[in-house]
Amino acid sequence: MSDDSRSRLARELLATLKVDHERSQRFRAINDQLDAADAFDWEERAMDRGGSGMPRPGGRLTDGMGVASRVENQAKDGQGLAAHQKRDNRRFTDPVLRIGIFHDSYETIDWSLGGVMVGNYVGELKANNRFQITFTVASAKAGAAYYAAQVRVIRVDPRKRTLSLKFEKLAQGAFDFLSGLQLQQARKRAL
Repeated sequence: MSDDSRSRLARELLATLKVDHERSQRFRAINDQLDAADAFDWEERAMDRGGSGMPRPGGRLTDGMGVASRVENQAKDGQGLAAHQKRDNRRFTDPVLRIGIFHDSYETIDWSLGGVMVGNYVGELKANNRFQITFTVASAKAGAAYYAAQVRVIRVDPRKRTLSLKFEKLAQGAFDFLSGLQLQQARKRAL
């Protein structure tokens, strides 16, 4: 084998090892994030138990179904959304949110109190994967507050490069932040 062949083979081997190492690091980051989300969930459940093993009322976390149930009950009482509305939560495209998924950042196509759809997603996540995200308004200045939420992958569309996530656990501060954004949009429409 000539020296040129050996050096070419060595370069190819090195490139292959580098790709494998990057994949391994990404996989490790995903597993670390999933472990962190599980730990977060366990800690939040422990904090929400008022000693009786049942979640305490007014706990810090609001699950997506709990929000939907309260909205549905309000609609039946005539206080909230119309009872015939098909979606639990109204979707918004403005303002665009910046979503942190593992070590990558994406912008939303739309969002609601129930979840988000991000664009330009190319990755390895599959339906029903659970993990934690961070988010803020995309136009926010450096140092802006980020909020955290536990999410579940609802749909990955590689053709459209979209990722749909459902909020499974949304801290009260994050819920208040999104609700405030919705109120701002309602006020803009009213003017």
